[in-house]
Amino acid sequence: MAQELISSRFARLFDDAFTTTETTRSSVPVDLAEWEDRFELQFDVPGVRSEDVSIEYQEGSLTISGNRQITPKDGCKLHHRERRTGKFQRVFSIQRDIDVDAISASNENGVLTVILPKSDRARPRKIEILRN
Repeated sequence: MAQELISSRFARLFDDAFTTTETTRSSVPVDLAEWEDRFELQFDVPGVRSEDVSIEYQEGSLTISGNRQITPKDGCKLHHRERRTGKFQRVFSIQRDIDVDAISASNENGVLTVILPKSDRARPRKIEILRN
């Protein structure tokens, strides 16, 4: 019960910072994490080459799109397919200040990681009280 309450409150924190839209049928799952200085998104993209993925940030909107192609080997007759193929796209509306010039991405072992550093304005800071 307590774990569900914590999970629910945690999810609402991200809802305040991000909203998402799946714009194609062949979407990819995503995990979203937050640190004091950044957000990190991780997408499962096994078999997708980095050159087949596009990441764009424009006016508070982050778009991840790509194309997963799985071609059967020559002479092979495919009987059953569960792995999704085709184009995919996820669009995230970001409600926080992001350091756009420092956004980075990597694709390792089928996991695409996108780092969105928070701008200095969005980071928590301690305010010093000045003495008279």
